[in-house]
Amino acid sequence: MCILGMSEGLVQVDGCLLSVTEEGEPMFTHGRHGLELLNPGRFQQLVYERERLFRFNGAVLGVWTDV
Repeated sequence: MCILGMSEGLVQVDGCLLSVTEEGEPMFTHGRHGLELLNPGRFQQLVYERERLFRFNGAVLGVWTDV
């Protein structure tokens, strides 16, 4: 899946326009030694640009294809 661009909660992915929601809570992933925190700034109520995580909220706003 290739993300082509993102603006204001919308993501363009391979000919589809999807709606996403920013995740505001701390998130974890499985690491070599158990769970690892993906966005540690959230515990200090800080928002670091490179720690911002988004999830697909189930809405497909548009689909197109070349003919």
